[in-house]
Amino acid sequence: MGTLTSSEFGGNKMRKLMWTLAVLMIGSLAIAQEKVDQETVDEVDTFFFRSTFLEVTPKQHEGLTALARHFDEPLSQWRDEVNELQNRQQILGQMIQELERQYDQAVFQSLTELQRKVIEAEEADKWQAQQLRDLRFLHQFPILAHAAATMNDIRFFRGVPREKKGQPASVDQPQVEKQGYAFFSEPMNINSSAIQSLKKNLVDYRQFEPYAGPKFCGSFHPDLCIEWDNDEGLQQVFFCLTCREALAVLGETRFKIELKYDLVKEILKLIKSTADAVGK
Repeated sequence: MGTLTSSEFGGNKMRKLMWTLAVLMIGSLAIAQEKVDQETVDEVDTFFFRSTFLEVTPKQHEGLTALARHFDEPLSQWRDEVNELQNRQQILGQMIQELERQYDQAVFQSLTELQRKVIEAEEADKWQAQQLRDLRFLHQFPILAHAAATMNDIRFFRGVPREKKGQPASVDQPQVEKQGYAFFSEPMNINSSAIQSLKKNLVDYRQFEPYAGPKFCGSFHPDLCIEWDNDEGLQQVFFCLTCREALAVLGETRFKIELKYDLVKEILKLIKSTADAVGK
């Protein structure tokens, strides 16, 4: 291609566009070569133009170089602004991370505080429930002890074993129902020393505990019933040795109370000592 004149360069819009693109490319090249000295940049620029489709005159090259230098300052400013924006972005990212950390910490503290309050409320409920059980025990045990102190002509009845499905076992011996529970109708033959030992335990508060509620071993099913009469009418105490509970039906008063292990062992010993005890 021939050498372009100034008039041809100024009159051809397409070539103006090409020169503009060339100037922008020189500016980009100058940014990429910041550490290269100006003479090397000039040599690179000259080589760039001479190795492309255009052949420029020294005067045109000087003009293009001046234009490239003209863009150096705004490009440098833009680069500084970009760096500043990147720094701000980094600072903003750090601020966001700190806010997220503070938020997570606040959420954790809130949950911890809520859990603490829930635990305290549960402990308070347990304490109140225990206080109520203790109060009931302090009210109920003296009633049981007073009734046990009046025991005369005591009758012992062995409970009818229940099957696994919760129904009474089918046995040939006659049965009788007491307070909705099945017992063998023939009273057990208990010797006087065993009776005295049982009376002694029934008036000892250390053999009992406050009733703590239903157990997971199944519904209350008494293994033994003892009953006697006094001035207040029929007195009955039902013992379930599986869940260590006793149901006291003393005239119009009815309540449950829990047995200590020593008393359970004493009752088991009493049952096994009778000749007519029926095993489960």
